[in-house]
Amino acid sequence: MHGGGRWRGMGGRRRRIEAAGLLLALAGPAGVAACSQLLLPLLGGLGAALLGLLLLWLLATGLIGLARRLAGRYGVAWGCRPPGWWSVVLGIAAGLLLQFVLAPVAAAWVVPAAMEPGLALLRDWPRPLLVAAALSAGIVEEICYRGYAQERLAGLTGRMGVAALVVIPGFAAAHVVTWGVGMLPYFMITGAALTALYAWRRDLLLNMLAHGTAAVLGVWSVGGA
Repeated sequence: MHGGGRWRGMGGRRRRIEAAGLLLALAGPAGVAACSQLLLPLLGGLGAALLGLLLLWLLATGLIGLARRLAGRYGVAWGCRPPGWWSVVLGIAAGLLLQFVLAPVAAAWVVPAAMEPGLALLRDWPRPLLVAAALSAGIVEEICYRGYAQERLAGLTGRMGVAALVVIPGFAAAHVVTWGVGMLPYFMITGAALTALYAWRRDLLLNMLAHGTAAVLGVWSVGGA
């Protein structure tokens, strides 16, 4: 059955669960970032950052709960590959390639001044918070965009390419809240790489490690208070 047939064949309750899950996965990280930005004057940089981390993990917990419900109640088969030692090796290797090979290429498409607002914010954070935020982003964003949205869209449409066309701009747009529109090309390129990596292996742990490794290396070079 093609994607439209799958959707039409669902009951109303199932559709609502599917729609809620995709909305949370695709828009949730941007919502968390926007909430942190709005509360920045009230909470300060450290308080807003800690709130953002808490909301990110609550978002991930909610999506995992929805995934379990879809699997238990409706028999949805998730295509994620069981992790193994190769997940760790390939994940770290992919993270190094992302940071030291792809990131400079992606940065070449960005005006240097466009990076400054986001970098200025990060420079005010203590280094342990920078590392915690980078690891949290690597884990939670991969749950949202690859493990949930990419998997469900591929399942509903029957086409991984269609899922990628939705996930990549969604991932990039979420980062505009913190980094600005000028960084959109950077996150489109890195998001495409992470999406392709997941389409290749369908290994969520591998993607988490790749994203987390690249993010930690990136923020470590920023410094921190």
